Amino acid sequence: MKVLVSFIVVIGLLAFGANYGYAWYNDQTTQPASDTSQKVAFKVTSGESTTEIADDLYAKGLIRSREVFELYVRLNGLAPSFQAGDYQLDKHESMRQITQDLQHARTDQVSFTIPEGYTIGRTAAKWEAEGHGPAQGYLDAANPANWQSYDFVAQRPQVAGRADSLEGYLTPETYFLNKGATAKDLVKAQLDQFQKVFTDQLRGTVKAHSQTIDQIVIMASMVDREVQSDPNRAIVCGVYYNRLDIHNALDVDATVLYALGRTSGAQNLTKEDLAAAADSPYDTYTHPGLPPGPISNPGAAALNACVNPQQRDQHYLFYFADCQGKTHFAKSEAEFESQLKQYGVVGNGC
Repeated sequence: MKVLVSFIVVIGLLAFGANYGYAWYNDQTTQPASDTSQKVAFKVTSGESTTEIADDLYAKGLIRSREVFELYVRLNGLAPSFQAGDYQLDKHESMRQITQDLQHARTDQVSFTIPEGYTIGRTAAKWEAEGHGPAQGYLDAANPANWQSYDFVAQRPQVAGRADSLEGYLTPETYFLNKGATAKDLVKAQLDQFQKVFTDQLRGTVKAHSQTIDQIVIMASMVDREVQSDPNRAIVCGVYYNRLDIHNALDVDATVLYALGRTSGAQNLTKEDLAAAADSPYDTYTHPGLPPGPISNPGAAALNACVNPQQRDQHYLFYFADCQGKTHFAKSEAEFESQLKQYGVVGNGC
């Protein structure tokens, strides 16, 4: 009798485990990786394995488990149906939906990705490097005279030292363009995206604070060149507001580098750089207040961060990134210098 009871218990446990395992597997394949919708560009290259596709999907936050994806594909014999090409997937899609999407590549479109903090010049160079057309064609298409129907373009202030440029308003994003699309098509898509990102709600907040869209764009353009972490963007922009409130120079390295034409990658600032840029209105070490114009094209996260800055009540006036890329904040120059030593950041570099 005891043996029979034990056998029944074991069978019950196995059944429970099987049911639990199936429920977990079903949840992994039918529930989206994210509760919110977010479009993500995805590319499958010819000859790519299921494992490589799973790794890419997981890295982009499109699936919750690489192993379950591979198992689902293998059990359903889907791998031969996947097509090489460009896709626009959504983080709010289930794994099953994504495997269906991967069977229908968009052969009539190409994707073009512009990272946050890119300048017009860098975007033009990327446009040419990827074979879409000459860089100069993009620069010509981005002439503000062509786009005065957009109110935020027409209302840009023209001040001394600022080029007549769309810098700051060509929103970075992954764009899906029809094959054969022109540079003008891309510029229009970027301006349309800015209009979409800078919502009526954001405009209302800006107006209520007696600010302008252009001021927000300038600050956001600095943020996207200085930090890449979403939680820190709003705090860094709060530092800018705090320094402006007490009429301190902003001391933003990226503005000096912009004045020197060095707009790519993280670079340390030297005394020679400061001397070379001293006469430029973009040198925020020498000239108080905001620079005359944006120094990059900021993304939605930076724009939102500067409309809604965080932790201003902490009265932070300084920030820096340590050698691991983590951003630290300080309320005084003494605290700032102490932190630089503490985290091994010597001579403005690691």
